[in-house]
Amino acid sequence: MITTIELEQEQLNKIVRDDLHNMLDSLTDDLKRINRRKKGSIFTFDYKEDKKIIKEHIKAFQLILKYYGG
Repeated sequence: MITTIELEQEQLNKIVRDDLHNMLDSLTDDLKRINRRKKGSIFTFDYKEDKKIIKEHIKAFQLILKYYGG
């Protein structure tokens, strides 16, 4: 069974924005958890490298959200 849904551009933008916000919140929570435990666990087992990568991803999500007006 195939279902086709047509969305207005504004609806699609909201879905994308909401998903980006969720991912940003998740990464922010991960960073807080890693800071408390002093252990890396998302991208690498190296604590400092993991923090660096997560911070880069957070900045990227924030930049994308600026573009989408979020």
